[in-house]
Amino acid sequence: MAADVERDADDPDANETERPINETEHATAADASETADDARQAIPGHLSKPSQRWLRGLRDDYDEWSPSEWRLAILAAESWDRNATARRQLGREGLTIVSPRGEVKPHPAVVIARDAAAAYARFVAQLGLDQADDEPLPAGRLTDSLGRRRGGPRA
Repeated sequence: MAADVERDADDPDANETERPINETEHATAADASETADDARQAIPGHLSKPSQRWLRGLRDDYDEWSPSEWRLAILAAESWDRNATARRQLGREGLTIVSPRGEVKPHPAVVIARDAAAAYARFVAQLGLDQADDEPLPAGRLTDSLGRRRGGPRA
């Protein structure tokens, strides 16, 4: 199968100067912008299904996300998943372990669960998602200068 090629019409040896068509050369600026926005707000496949749904809901509910805000939202989802994984392990193995010396110590997953929960809370607060719907939101982070959510939750 022959690849699509672009020929230089002014070149008498056009058959010898064929080069593959680069599809991005023909894309419009609007197409490039949409593709960049989609890529910037992609839902990572390594996240749990509930975390993917949460991110999809955030992406759909708010009109604008800066690249750094979207990264923070992904980190929040990853922290939530890490906490859930640690809690499942603690459910199976218990909160304590016995050291080789016979000492009872906290299971290492206790620290992982605690740190992941703290990270999640920090990311959610930093994004301004920790406010009740009737509370005023601080300026910045998914909000405009008057403290209103940018784009507002879509109805």
